[in-house]
This record gives sequence, structure tokens and C-alpha cells, in this order.
Amino acid sequence: MTYLLTFYQKGLLKLALIGVLFIWGITSSLYACKQKPETLLVAVTPNGVQLVSEKDRSIEVERESFIRRFLGLAFNYTEKTYRENVDLASNLMSDSLYSEKQPELKKTNEALKERKLIQSATVSEIKRLSADQYEATLATDQILDQKNESFAVRVRMRIAASERTTRNPWGLEVTELVYDRP
Repeated sequence: MTYLLTFYQKGLLKLALIGVLFIWGITSSLYACKQKPETLLVAVTPNGVQLVSEKDRSIEVERESFIRRFLGLAFNYTEKTYRENVDLASNLMSDSLYSEKQPELKKTNEALKERKLIQSATVSEIKRLSADQYEATLATDQILDQKNESFAVRVRMRIAASERTTRNPWGLEVTELVYDRP
């Protein structure tokens, strides 16, 4: 009789253990489903590896790097490289901005088929105007049909966060772009 009682106690113990593990599995699965994925940005610096927050200086450096890359693509071209550079720069623009600028870009592309042009621009200065708005000054040299001209271009842009992709590893996009010669 004691043997049967011990057998039932072991069976109940196993059943209780299975029940507790089943409840734990359901609870942890529900908790995992409720959690939202969070992207962590990790910076590798000469000082080591660190998690990066929005307040870190490295975020501002990344934004400046993004702006320099975008401006380099948008303002450095020849009649042969214009289309390729515009395609690469468009990966860094919002869809609405690209749609807005597309007629101007096509017009420039058509004009470059008839004329020889070499334009190079160097970023002289980048100023942060607000949390998402920047102003850059470019020193621009342009050789158009053998005539050399140097001038400054002021570019005001607004940037916003976007998804990080292989085409846009910064996770930023230009949403507003205005440029003129001061």
C-alpha cells in the first residue's frame, strides 16, 4: 500500500512539474510576443565598444557624415556621372522629396546631354538650425563648356529618421531640400 502511495505521489509530482512548466512556457511566450523589437546602435570607437543613444556626440557625427555624403552625391558630377549620382542621392531622400525634385532632375539630365560640365563641391560648413534642420555652405567649382566658375551654394535641409538599409546605412533621409547662391 505504501508502494502505491509513493507511486501516486511521484506521479502527482511529475504531473505538477509538467503543469508548472507548461504555465511558465505560455507566460513567457505571451511576454515575448508583447515585447516590441528595439534596434540598438553600437559604436566601435578607439576607446572601445559602446551603446549609442540619441544624446551621444557620435549620433551628431553620423548625421554630419550623412549630410556630407548626400551633398557629395548631389553636387559633385559630370555630364557622364550625373544620372548615377542622382540615383545614389535619391536613396537618401524621402519619396515625397524625390517626387517633388524629379522634374528638375530630369531637366538637368537632358541639358547635360548637350553640354560638357564638371562640377565639384566641397562642404565648407555645416550648421545645425534645429533638431532636424541643417544648413550647409558648399564651395563649388564648375567648368561648363571650358568656362571655369567658382561660387558658393547654401543648402538648407531637413532630415528625418528612416529604416537602415544597405542603400542607406545611416537610417536618415532628407525630407526637405532648398539651395541657392548667396
